[in-house]
Amino acid sequence: MDFLGFPDSESERHAHFYVLASSFAAAIYMFTIPRRVKAGRKRFLLCSPVLLLNIMQPYIFFWTVGRHYCNFIPLYAAFCTWWTAFKVMAFGIGRGPLCQFSAFHKFAVVMLLPILPHGDTNHGVKDERSGSSWSSPTYLEMFAKFCGLGLCTYGISQLSHDGFPVLYNVFLSLIMYLHICVQYTGSNLATSKVLQVPLSDGMNQPYFSTSLSNFWGRRWNLVASSSLRHVVYDPIREGRLVPKGHPEEKPGGGKEVSRKVLGSLMAFLVSGIMHEYILWLATGFWSGQMLLFFVVHGVAVAAERVAKVAWARHGLPAIPCAVSIPMTIGFLFGTAELLFYPPIFSANWAEHGVADLRRQFRSLGLSV
Repeated sequence: MDFLGFPDSESERHAHFYVLASSFAAAIYMFTIPRRVKAGRKRFLLCSPVLLLNIMQPYIFFWTVGRHYCNFIPLYAAFCTWWTAFKVMAFGIGRGPLCQFSAFHKFAVVMLLPILPHGDTNHGVKDERSGSSWSSPTYLEMFAKFCGLGLCTYGISQLSHDGFPVLYNVFLSLIMYLHICVQYTGSNLATSKVLQVPLSDGMNQPYFSTSLSNFWGRRWNLVASSSLRHVVYDPIREGRLVPKGHPEEKPGGGKEVSRKVLGSLMAFLVSGIMHEYILWLATGFWSGQMLLFFVVHGVAVAAERVAKVAWARHGLPAIPCAVSIPMTIGFLFGTAELLFYPPIFSANWAEHGVADLRRQFRSLGLSV
């Protein structure tokens, strides 16, 4: 869960070196062998050793340094087992961002880092609130997000969850948002000149979400949602693993609607399983509540989609942003209070995560 941490033991340094070296070797293998094979079953089988490696890397790090070191284990679980592995799976069936690049350095950077080429996603559309297209992040934005993360870390350290549970969870939500922003924005800034392609930021102002589908599909953690779209949603929506014809080709009629709903539900189910897996790997704690949180939101997004169709059919006016934004954020925060945050506190992940963040800020000479 940490972008800022530094290894402070020999075993940690060895573990980091193994993960980085094996990941680079996997990128070389992916570029030289599976890329030369047509997308489908054979290419997917050739990608399977890399999938297995990505699944095992967090375990190897855990066995080397122990579960007590809570930051890098979930970080590698998210990077390797989710984002990189899903990119590899998508590549095996001819989907995703890796299919865009024929140069090794670009292929490897996109494979190994949490970055999102602008042309890869349907998230890079005009902002529904302002109508303006969002641009690549700047160093000023990175500095502002870094300072915000430090301030929120200091603020939450002055509170106790038992004394101020709602305020504590607000700070925790801000830390989660800014922490992901720092990871994604830092990766984008570090690689934009290497790739020489426009990159989308990992977050797109989620606090302006006008609906749940707008939040999950176009604003929150777009690297994760893009990976789920390529591996889960699009194959179900299209009724095939390997895309045929134009990538925007869609089935028609009622079958299209049912496939969209099923694809959306399955994407939320897989997201819930991955969140439970990361929590378990970091803490040894598995509750099922995170899984239920994403299932609830999957059902809510499907219901919202049906309600929008009925709303438009009756010619009713659009709900103003002043109403839809508070409703969306309220539902998100309310369900998180009931289902998402309790396992985090039961496993003491929040407490340890905040303590580690403070330690890493202090290693930079900053007292928070």
